[in-house]
Amino acid sequence: MVAVLQILVKAAVIALVLAGRVSGRINLSQSLAATVIVADTVVAVIGLALAVRVRQRFGSLDLKDLSSLKG
Repeated sequence: MVAVLQILVKAAVIALVLAGRVSGRINLSQSLAATVIVADTVVAVIGLALAVRVRQRFGSLDLKDLSSLKG
């Protein structure tokens, strides 16, 4: 899931830079792209940290095993 999110964000960054180049505001688009990269990195780190804690606590990341904890 984290890898898919990373690919999606990279596509958004490329689109931002391309839009800035087309509109002639490349500096603004590069600044926005850098901001998106920083925010995306924070989200990825938090997601991976949560996965590590779940694995430590429950011993598995398998959704079938974790779904039995609902009730």
